[in-house]
Amino acid sequence: MSDLPENLFEKVYGRMPTEKEKVRLLRIKVALGLSNRDEFWPLILVLEYYTRFFIAAGFYLVKAVRKETQKLEKILQKSGSLAETQARAAVARAIDESAEQIAKRAGDAVEQRADLLSKRAWMRGAMFGGALGVGLMVIGAAATYGVIALHGICDGSERHRDTQGASLCYVKPLPLSGA
Repeated sequence: MSDLPENLFEKVYGRMPTEKEKVRLLRIKVALGLSNRDEFWPLILVLEYYTRFFIAAGFYLVKAVRKETQKLEKILQKSGSLAETQARAAVARAIDESAEQIAKRAGDAVEQRADLLSKRAWMRGAMFGGALGVGLMVIGAAATYGVIALHGICDGSERHRDTQGASLCYVKPLPLSGA
């Protein structure tokens, strides 16, 4: 899949993309006019990851609630007709409690994953900012050196030669330099 950043997909999902996922991402690429190295890819892949995560969490909730409901319906059938009203109330309470516990677990898992991803993004931003700062310092130092190399640091236009022919001049101290 040379048209998509596979290593980025693998880092986000922890696996290689399937053919179906490749086709879907290529359609997104064409629709948005993205290049292979576009900085928008990480955002798309993380949003895609969260979409799949929330869909899976929904299926998990439905499956878990259905399973609990089936258990409780079996209990209700065994309880007989005399205790049917009490059993229905117990089923309703148990469903509420089960759904609440399942939702809390799913919410905790989503929150932990979001915290991890935000910490990673913060670290990437800090590293990029540090590298940018160092780069700007190097550019500033190179520019200063270039100006000094081209124009020198002599005060005035008078230049003298020493006994060996090297150029000499008077260097004017800068204000507040202590000299």
